[in-house]
Amino acid sequence: MKVYYETGVETPEIFGSGSQFSNIMRTASEEDAFRAYYTGGRNYLCKITFCPDKHRVIEWWNEREKCWR
Repeated sequence: MKVYYETGVETPEIFGSGSQFSNIMRTASEEDAFRAYYTGGRNYLCKITFCPDKHRVIEWWNEREKCWR
C-alpha cells in the first residue's frame, strides 16, 4: 500500500462549473503535509491511499473534527 498527501488552495468557480487548484504540494510525509497545510495558506488537505487491488481511497481532512473523512 502506498500513501501520499496533497494540500493546496481550491478556488470554486463563480457559476459552480468546477474549481481551480493552485499552490499544490504532494508528499509522502504526513508531517510535511500538515506543516504545509497550516502554514502555507492552503485550504484543503487530502490523503490518497493506493491499495494492492489497484484502487485508490481518497480521504479529506476535516479541520473542525480533526479527523480524516
